[in-house]
Amino acid sequence: MKKRFLPISLLLTIIILAQTSFVVNANSDSGKYTPRTAEQATAQSFMKSIRANQETGLIDPAWLVATENSQSRNSEGLNWSSLGPDNYGSLTRAIVYDKNDATNKTLYIGTMGGGIFETVNGGITWRTISDNMMASCMVQTEDGTIFIGTGDGRNAKDQNGLADFNYETSFVGSGIYKLGSNEPMEGTTEWSFVNALAAYGNIVYAATDKGLFRYEENTWTAMVDTIAAQSVKVCPDGKVLATIGDEVCLFKGEECEVLSTDETGKIDETGKLPKGTTYKIIATSPSDANYMYVAYLTKANGTNNIYMTSDGGATWVTAYTHTAMYDIFVNRGLLDHAMVVYPNNPKKLLIGGQNVWVMKDETNTGIFRMECVSEGKGFQIAQSSGAFYYNYKYVHSGIQSIVFNPSNPNEFFVGTEGGVFKGSYSTDNGYLFEGANRYFETAENHTSVARMFSVAYSDTENMIIGGSLDHGTINIYGDPNTNNITTGSAIYPNDIATTDAAATYGAFDVTKAGGPCAISTIDPNIMFVTTTGKYSIGTPVFRTQTAGADYDKENFSYSATDKSSYITNDDAFRTPIALFENYNDLKSTDSVKYYAKKDYVAGDSITDVKSSNCDYPFTYVLTEDLKNGDSIMIQDILSSTFLIAVKGKVSMTRDALKFNKKAAWWTVSKITGTPSALTISADGDVAYVGTLAGKLYKISGISDAVSANLAEGIPAQLEARTEIYDTLIKEVKKFDTIWAQKPVYDTTFANDTAWINDTIIKIEQIIINDTTFKTKTVYDTIAPAVPSVVTTKEIDATAFNGQAITSIAIDPQDANKVIVTLGNYGNTDYVFESTNGGTSFASIQGNLPAMPVYSSIYVKEKDGAISYMLGTENGIYTSNNKSTWTADASVANVPVMDIKQQLQARHDDKYTYLIDEIGDTITTKHPGVHNEGMIYIATYGKGLFKCDDYLVKDSEISVEENIVADNTIEMSIYPNPVASEATISFNIEETSQVSYQVYDLSGRMVMNNVLGTYTQGAHTANFNVESLTAGTYIIKVQAGSTSNTAKVIVY
Repeated sequence: MKKRFLPISLLLTIIILAQTSFVVNANSDSGKYTPRTAEQATAQSFMKSIRANQETGLIDPAWLVATENSQSRNSEGLNWSSLGPDNYGSLTRAIVYDKNDATNKTLYIGTMGGGIFETVNGGITWRTISDNMMASCMVQTEDGTIFIGTGDGRNAKDQNGLADFNYETSFVGSGIYKLGSNEPMEGTTEWSFVNALAAYGNIVYAATDKGLFRYEENTWTAMVDTIAAQSVKVCPDGKVLATIGDEVCLFKGEECEVLSTDETGKIDETGKLPKGTTYKIIATSPSDANYMYVAYLTKANGTNNIYMTSDGGATWVTAYTHTAMYDIFVNRGLLDHAMVVYPNNPKKLLIGGQNVWVMKDETNTGIFRMECVSEGKGFQIAQSSGAFYYNYKYVHSGIQSIVFNPSNPNEFFVGTEGGVFKGSYSTDNGYLFEGANRYFETAENHTSVARMFSVAYSDTENMIIGGSLDHGTINIYGDPNTNNITTGSAIYPNDIATTDAAATYGAFDVTKAGGPCAISTIDPNIMFVTTTGKYSIGTPVFRTQTAGADYDKENFSYSATDKSSYITNDDAFRTPIALFENYNDLKSTDSVKYYAKKDYVAGDSITDVKSSNCDYPFTYVLTEDLKNGDSIMIQDILSSTFLIAVKGKVSMTRDALKFNKKAAWWTVSKITGTPSALTISADGDVAYVGTLAGKLYKISGISDAVSANLAEGIPAQLEARTEIYDTLIKEVKKFDTIWAQKPVYDTTFANDTAWINDTIIKIEQIIINDTTFKTKTVYDTIAPAVPSVVTTKEIDATAFNGQAITSIAIDPQDANKVIVTLGNYGNTDYVFESTNGGTSFASIQGNLPAMPVYSSIYVKEKDGAISYMLGTENGIYTSNNKSTWTADASVANVPVMDIKQQLQARHDDKYTYLIDEIGDTITTKHPGVHNEGMIYIATYGKGLFKCDDYLVKDSEISVEENIVADNTIEMSIYPNPVASEATISFNIEETSQVSYQVYDLSGRMVMNNVLGTYTQGAHTANFNVESLTAGTYIIKVQAGSTSNTAKVIVY
């Protein structure tokens, strides 16, 4: 067989014609796309369901480019601050050692959504040096210029003939950039997906969705421009190895050789590569131009054979024959792959799939040994028998890139789906790995590259949790006294707990993404997390009262003892939840018993009544006298409502904060399809749920559902009785028997007669039998059914065009106003609003670019006004009129998957006190809400952010500012907190009249006492607080023209 050297134009014709039959079949009825009929619990399937067109299942890159080009942003933007997590990595496909640094301490990484980061200390810390971008690949030329390719195109099946239309889960790029420039290079802006870059001297090669291109002397020139190129590598002698369509091609100057034969599945007699329509991974040896490698994937993107050439591509042999024992790619090879040849050994490779593998010809006989040298499951910080240790074999699963240290082939960096890891090899220890994921702008200002799907706020400004794609649910403690406020810790799956979390939940892997989550403001240690339904232990939702240190294994969503689940949502990637907490629920039917500690009279306020929800204290005004030691039942006005939407139904419980009992779950709504969005109104009475298929349901009356009977209704009471039916009359045959004698004559004795051989004669009679009948049980209604107080109405969603519902927002001041946002490229409208409680919806798309919108809120501003905020494919948009949308400059070019605003009214911490048997006082703090108005977002590639433009300032700060004091008196109050009397200690510089005033946190003066005239020096005075109700106050002590203030807590 002759070598297949072809002119490039003829090569393109052959490739295109070879794939024409596939294109035709894909457009026939048998290949028609059926949208979202079988949801799978993977991030890829979920992103496809909300991004790809709902009718075709595809994304035309032209839609993405049009979206990019239509954006204009305001110059300043809102005041956003990163909340991290600064210690968790993300999808990292590009790594470059800076050849300008002889110490090899300077590297650059390209992340998906986060942009480009630089380290100057060998990977200890990273800082961002670019705008947000979807960086897919990088390369550095001989003169030190770094080129950056963009677009998340690796997971597109661009070898199938639909390359221009089948990037169904990918994020668009905007061409190729030079490091240091925020503008794409001329001639590359139409390249939506740059799949690979390679350099030879100062020549750059780019494999893109538009073909294979060469950059030389400031000009991009097409080598192949009618079909997509998946990968490109350069040999040390300048030959270019590339995958184009289904073919592996070797370029030698202007000449192109197709390296595969026409035979499928095997190398032919001339040593050519087998024909294959599946994805291929290529590598070239940096030290020997004769050595090249091609790894074939299976049709399911799993591990297949790996082929090699040692004669520059003339002949090929099988270097590795796939066996089940060495499954490198585990059916994720299209997403997760890397293959590099050692710079000092052309017969030794590092291969990345789900883990890092070494393939080496140790005997120099052409026999390669395969060995897995990393572990993708578990955590970097592991534990054994309760003791923690650093797992030097851990590398996050999903290998994307591997780059060797130019001066030391035994050191290298690995880019994964979960960040960057530094690898090393020694003969004593083998292969070891360390995490290299700390993202700092400066020592004070940190950042993140995490791909986050959801966010939940607590009662303070900086403590949040978020669901991530690569690391489960992450807790940002936000406490500068214990760590930087942006440092996170995975809480599900748990990487820090000393509990049996791993045994209970299983080791972390790529299937366990973090989903919607919530934090209680009544007790911020109570958190709710969700995970991928199919891969959890039977239930997708969990609760913890220890901020993730351990989880309730019996009373909430499942029982570890019974191995049964109360809530399931198999085959769904996302499980929407909503938590509503009410500090004054007058519909509550719960009550608590209060024992009087002193005599009270009617009208007195009891301030230390403890709710059954976390013992949170509340105030009750007595309607009658209560004697010391007597008890009274008091309505428990604190309540919680927890909603969860799973396939086919919505369930609720009012026991979410009660860990001492099994939660009672009530089905309050039946729906059709897989839910994708859920929200509840500010008064807790109305909820909306949307599905991936574009259905919308309104659920009303939730606040009245305070018991099972009210939530689910009462079936009719029936009384059973027996009823006869189908009585049959049957005819029965009866036979009477007559015995007859027959005379027989004996031949011996003539004329003698003997009677022998009796004969039975049957005579038939017909008798009527009327005793056969049937009975049945019938029920008489003795009490009619009582319907549920909760009603469900399916909303007419014709206007939504079958697009996936991605978020729902309810106006906190008017529950009749509802925003619904939609996904799926290829449509014209993505934002709708109803002003009549869901009766009808109208588009409020305005000037918003035609792109998926993932999240939305009605923004409650400080003055009570309402504005609007959207999280889109390309950042944050805001509006004051719902027709003109402005792109925010601070959060740009990154998908915003979730937006939340803290709407719980700001209030101070509360304290309860217990005096033990030796007289010591035990103080329990019940946190208030200190972040009213704060907005939080989750981004796909830049982590979590907060915006304080709408933050309501702490009331006690404003009170102290209004209570003018010159702070010239030395003053203290003790004890503090105080129950009845305290001592005011003060020191004045001259004889003065001394007085004090007490203010509550609204600024109202509640006490004004004159202590008298005091001489210069130190003094004390009594401070009686028995007339004050429990709470926080500001006391101002005045001596002549001098004064000072202090905060005092009364209990």
